[in-house]
Amino acid sequence: MFKYLAFLLVLCLLSFSIQAQSSFRGLIENELVTQDGFSVEYRVMNHQSRDVGKKGTHERYEVRLSVTNESSRQANRVFTEYRQGNTSLKAPVIVEVSCRNATGARLTSKVAEFSATVRYLDYKRKRNNGPDDVEANWETISVPTGFFWDVGNRQENTLIFIVPEGESPELEFRVNPIF
Repeated sequence: MFKYLAFLLVLCLLSFSIQAQSSFRGLIENELVTQDGFSVEYRVMNHQSRDVGKKGTHERYEVRLSVTNESSRQANRVFTEYRQGNTSLKAPVIVEVSCRNATGARLTSKVAEFSATVRYLDYKRKRNNGPDDVEANWETISVPTGFFWDVGNRQENTLIFIVPEGESPELEFRVNPIF
């Protein structure tokens, strides 16, 4: 009886963890693909075949990626607290686009990441114990309020992929379940 319940518990946890992760979806050039409210498309801006000496001939693609929030709500995470001196705010990656067959040679790309932006609110506080009506006694600081990606907001990035000879970039993307 205990082994049966333990097996069911492991099976439930495994199925939950599989559903919690977004899977990658393939992209086709000049075709808009939507997942979880985010639309991704790409187009090839430039294509060249290059001989790389001993490594042979490779295809070099300059690709423009475009990601748009087309959901009915903005993607956001509002901070519940703020700690002074927290200057290392890194916005979470929402959409990740990767090229399966990219070599990454010569410092070219294999992955592109699209993140939300940090929003700030100006906050005026008293600097010293002087009189309130003197402007020099006050200072304005920018306090981060959260990460946001508004509805309809579009981000673009141009990348260079080097792929083996005779192949074209095989791009795929996923939307990270952050919000």
